[in-house]
Amino acid sequence: MYSMPLPPSSANVSEAQLISAFWECYIPSWSRAQTGSACAWLQHSICLPNPPPALRLALKAVAMTRLGWLHKDDAFVRGGRAIYGNALIELQKALYDKRSMWQDETMATCNVLALYEVNNFLLLFHTVLIRSMQLSESTTASMIGYSSHVEGLTNLIIMRGSDRYRSCSPLARAMFEETRLKTMFQSLLHRKASPLGSHEWCTRPWHPKRKDQSQKDIFQKLYDHGFALGALLEEIDNADFANRDTGTEAIQKYLRRCSAMHAKLHLWYQELLRGSDSPLYWLTPPNDAIKLGPADEYWASISNINRPFSFPNLKTAFIIILYWALKLAISSTIAKICSIALSNPTFPIPSPLNTTVQQMRVQHAKIGRTENATNIMRSMPYCLHDSMGLIGAQKSLFALRAALLSLRRSQTRESKMCERMYRELYEKKGLGYAKQVADMGPKWGIDPVLDLSGQTELVLIAGAWC
Repeated sequence: MYSMPLPPSSANVSEAQLISAFWECYIPSWSRAQTGSACAWLQHSICLPNPPPALRLALKAVAMTRLGWLHKDDAFVRGGRAIYGNALIELQKALYDKRSMWQDETMATCNVLALYEVNNFLLLFHTVLIRSMQLSESTTASMIGYSSHVEGLTNLIIMRGSDRYRSCSPLARAMFEETRLKTMFQSLLHRKASPLGSHEWCTRPWHPKRKDQSQKDIFQKLYDHGFALGALLEEIDNADFANRDTGTEAIQKYLRRCSAMHAKLHLWYQELLRGSDSPLYWLTPPNDAIKLGPADEYWASISNINRPFSFPNLKTAFIIILYWALKLAISSTIAKICSIALSNPTFPIPSPLNTTVQQMRVQHAKIGRTENATNIMRSMPYCLHDSMGLIGAQKSLFALRAALLSLRRSQTRESKMCERMYRELYEKKGLGYAKQVADMGPKWGIDPVLDLSGQTELVLIAGAWC
């Protein structure tokens, strides 16, 4: 475990020291000496020699609020919030300037401010304000602020055009690929197709102008599947399964498309396996205290079959748990469509389709979804360990929420452990979105017992995407 930076205070501290201290606690401790592997877009942003005022203030605001939270320095947190307001003003100026609005630094500022919103909650969790109504109001504003920053990033990228990213600076490329991730999760959250999921945006930015230019990596290929799932969920939500004239056709159509998407995910995973020189994950040795992370006493007492996983690095861990989460979403969707088909009193489905539905219902039964959810949960001791920095917790929000929604129907040790790990995201990591989404419940349509419209168990959370 690495040493924490010196506690901040209201005394003068240089911006470079602040941002350096924040970077040290943000990335995995073992990757501090590596180049661009932990969080390329943020590293490029920090290393710019002469950042514009908006980016400089945004970085300072994030650094001050995060370090203030870590060391329970309320004055530092308040100072960071004030600087955040100034950063917003400077960003507005940049966006109204025809020259600066196209600069990579402006995109970087939007992304840093989105990162601020993720950490903008529970910064004073030891005070009475944590339990007040005012806190709930601010968290709603924080979610809106995060979504606004992501929407702004997406619009900037679309305005630039897909050809611009065929040959661009390292910062622009890193920003584009990071924004695709954020926008993909927004697409899944809102169950809507995204412009960045269109054929043009999934192909043209990777058409090489030079032979030595790299092609789309395995991460971006998985993001393509996430975009496709968001668009498919929108179609499913708009389908009229109860209509006697079109219901049977719709059931056949969407079961076929969901099944095809599930198969494509399997092929993606096989490609990932072929391209890996080492195992993607393995059982953590029982006496490996370094990797156990939260709730060590629990993991030390359970059998090998549920022992937590370890990974070669955090990047691999993230892509694997994202894969399990998408599988969980597709399987949940298939199971829901099958349930609608077999319980719809309006009309009986034809015998051949009935057989198919019965088979797919067995194939995507609860036991399979529980396995994916448990796999995600068993990955959390690695991802949430202090040595993984703040980014390890942020990268886990999406998948862990998916696992929690799937496991919470059963009062098993795994479901209780999953809830315990989810609490750690805001109690020990300071990620307020974890608590605010958990508190929302059916308000955001995340309760599968109450949701009878055909939506999946997996309605995903905001703020999980940095």
